Amino acid sequence: MSLSTKEKIISVSLDQFSSYGFAGSSVRNIAKEVGIRESAIYNHFSSKNEILNEILERYSPWDAGLNLLTDDSLNELENPQKFLYSFSEKLLNHWNSDFERKMLRLLIFEEFRENSNPDNSLKKLISSLQELWVIIFNEMKKLNIISNIDSEVLANEFVAPLFFIRLEFISGEDSKKIINANDKLKGHINFFWNAIKGE
Repeated sequence: MSLSTKEKIISVSLDQFSSYGFAGSSVRNIAKEVGIRESAIYNHFSSKNEILNEILERYSPWDAGLNLLTDDSLNELENPQKFLYSFSEKLLNHWNSDFERKMLRLLIFEEFRENSNPDNSLKKLISSLQELWVIIFNEMKKLNIISNIDSEVLANEFVAPLFFIRLEFISGEDSKKIINANDKLKGHINFFWNAIKGE
């Protein structure tokens, strides 16, 4: 199925914004990559900023992890260490898609741009990930699987290394980096589990 012109504009714009940032991208170059005149862009969008807003509105990174957290996956909490690894691995695999890598680069660019929209920020991405893990650790506490430690503290401690693994390894396509990411993930989870498991 071929993309409509509007969808091509969005796709090319995402490529441009994630490679050069919003300021380093131009409507002229986007139009050239799409294969249309620059003026034709304005049949679909009033400005470059409107294109960016459309991309960011379509992307809901704060929902992505929740979509992966199903009742079936929560049933795996009977083996909590295995759950921590399998669910984290699902997140890493999700983050390893071409689209997710581009969106992460775009959000990083946006973090340092003046007048960027705070509703579509890297900070919001991280806080949504923390909220997801608060849910998981609350569930573990209900089941008396882990020590009674504040779930927000646990989420902060768990998410920071997980996000660093994402930044360090998943931002590239090198298969060695992905294998290394899985090794780092196992090490992180073993260390973390030994620190929080109940008596």
